[in-house]
Amino acid sequence: MPEMRSKSSPTRVQTLFDNVSRTGATVAWTLIALVTFVDVVGREVFSMPIPGGYEIIQILMTIGVFFSLPIVALRRGHVRVDLLYQSMPASLKRLSDVFSKLVSIVYFSLLAWGTTQFFLHAMGTGERSVYLHMPHWMPALLMGAFLIATVFCCVITPSSDGPSES
Repeated sequence: MPEMRSKSSPTRVQTLFDNVSRTGATVAWTLIALVTFVDVVGREVFSMPIPGGYEIIQILMTIGVFFSLPIVALRRGHVRVDLLYQSMPASLKRLSDVFSKLVSIVYFSLLAWGTTQFFLHAMGTGERSVYLHMPHWMPALLMGAFLIATVFCCVITPSSDGPSES
């Protein structure tokens, strides 16, 4: 497991978010592989695909992606151009890190707000998935919760701790 990028030890809250997110994402990605394998074998060998297999995979992908977001925030794993970053003076690196953190907080807050709006809409209309008849508000609830967790992780993770090594 890659270490968190902060030079100081992670707090218990950071460790909790990391463990929950990592476990949820790992389970989701593993289940995607398993469902895909069983669905393909069932379809090709026995002419019996998993009923609702595509919807199951779509839901699991949503879970995998949104459970992974707090991990990226905690480990400061966002994309940056290292070639440019490494040539910056320390003061500009700190400014870049703070700017990146603020942009992340605003971006994920807006996504959380939009997802909350979708959640409320789905609750009100009772929309459901086509094959499994799963209420749309269920994945929206998970998405919103993990977007809020991502915002929280962006806030509690230090903006800068010098050059990080992976």
